[in-house]
Amino acid sequence: VVAGLSQEAWDEAQKSMIAPEHPPYPAAQLPAEELIEFATRRSRWLLVLKIVPLTILTVLFIAGYTYLSLTVELFSGLLLGTVVPILVTLILGAIIILTWLDWRNDFFVITTRHIIHYEYNLSLRNFGTVIKRTPVEQVQSVEVEIPNFLAYMLDIGTARITTAAQSAVIYFDYIDDPAIVRETLTNLQQRVRELDAGREQALMRESLESHFEAGSPFVGVEEPDDTETERRREQGF
Repeated sequence: VVAGLSQEAWDEAQKSMIAPEHPPYPAAQLPAEELIEFATRRSRWLLVLKIVPLTILTVLFIAGYTYLSLTVELFSGLLLGTVVPILVTLILGAIIILTWLDWRNDFFVITTRHIIHYEYNLSLRNFGTVIKRTPVEQVQSVEVEIPNFLAYMLDIGTARITTAAQSAVIYFDYIDDPAIVRETLTNLQQRVRELDAGREQALMRESLESHFEAGSPFVGVEEPDDTETERRREQGF
């Protein structure tokens, strides 16, 4: 029991607190009353697998070109000796930065009301953002897929979320510990069902009270007048 409340009531009260003024995923454009239950990006291991080869390629290119410029006279000119290596290095560096930005701005969010997949695409062909947003109550099933043994060892996988429309599927792909998505949605749907049952009971009670013209079971209590309380205390009551 915490502050006169049961542990279950305290947990619900904690979940009902007002969302922070600056949420960690502002691009999701969440209203103040919609709270984040789960949020993640794609696994950092995926970012490492993309950036490390590019970084190694950049280092090998610089080392190799430096060696050629020192040993081969053809590479000692201004164009081949300076401009070309700088240009290639800048291009590879830009690709690494864009890869990081692409990973940094893709995220998956489960709120108290919606499931959101925010995809930020930096390619020249499909530049822009794609936002998939589905109400939680439309979720039908969640399947966890782990593609191979390496992904199993790193605990990386994909959560496949199927909605009531069946044709609408949202993927939380290449995330760490994908089973959390299924657990979060199961707990959230359970809370939604309990809240719906509470609302139905409240509506039924109001309907019965209105039909039988029953008064409110709660009676307001007025605070005692300070003067009257002081007088009774002096008289020994």
